[in-house]
Amino acid sequence: MRSCATPGSPAYGSIGVLRDSDDQLRALIDVCHVHGIGVVFDVVYNHAGGGFDDNSMWFFRPCAHGRQQQQPLLHRSGWAGGLVFAYWNNDVRQYLIDNARFLYEEYRIDGLRFDEVSVMDHFGGWSTLPDLTSTLRAQQKPEAVQIAEYWPVNDWIVRDRGAGGAGFDATWSDGMRDSVRAAISGASHGATGACADDGGRGRHRGQRIAQSLAARSR
Repeated sequence: MRSCATPGSPAYGSIGVLRDSDDQLRALIDVCHVHGIGVVFDVVYNHAGGGFDDNSMWFFRPCAHGRQQQQPLLHRSGWAGGLVFAYWNNDVRQYLIDNARFLYEEYRIDGLRFDEVSVMDHFGGWSTLPDLTSTLRAQQKPEAVQIAEYWPVNDWIVRDRGAGGAGFDATWSDGMRDSVRAAISGASHGATGACADDGGRGRHRGQRIAQSLAARSR
C-alpha cells in the first residue's frame, strides 16, 4: 500500500488507495492503532470450506489415481460443513503457518485467535500448534497475543513448547459462562438450581455469585 513519506502529510497519498477492500481494512487497523486499540483477527485452521469440485483446493497437487489420492491437503473427515486439513502433510502445516505470518505482515495486527484448535488436535494436528506459535513469536511480533479455543479446556495449550505444550498465550475458558448460567438458574429456581444443559457444572460457583449479589442488594 502506497503512503506519503513526508512528515506531517496524510497517512495515505490519495483516496484512490482506499478504494480496495484490503486497503480499507489496513486503514481501519491503522486508525485503531492511532487511538490505542489493538486488533486481533479470528482464523480458522481446523477445516476448509467450499464445494470441493475441480476448481477447489482439493486438487492443489493432482495425481493420477483417485480423488483422495489426488490431494493430501485435506482429511477425508468433515467438520463444520467442510473438510479437516491434513496436518500430517508438512506442506499443509507450512501453508497454515505462512498464512498466519501473512496476516501479521500485511495487516500489522496485534494477535490471532485460533478457532477450535481442539479439532486440529483430534485429527492429528497437535504438533502443528507449537510449530505455529513458536514461528509467529520468533519471526513476527513477539508481543502479539496468540489465543486458542480448545474444548474441553486443556492446560497444555498455554504451556511452553519446551514443556510439551502448544505455546499459546491464552485460551478460552467456560468457567465464567458456567458460573453466570448457574447464577441465573439459581436466582430463577432457588439456590440449589443448576442449568440443565451444563450438567451442574459451575453450580457451586454460581451459588456463591448469587449469594454475593443477594447480600449486596440487602
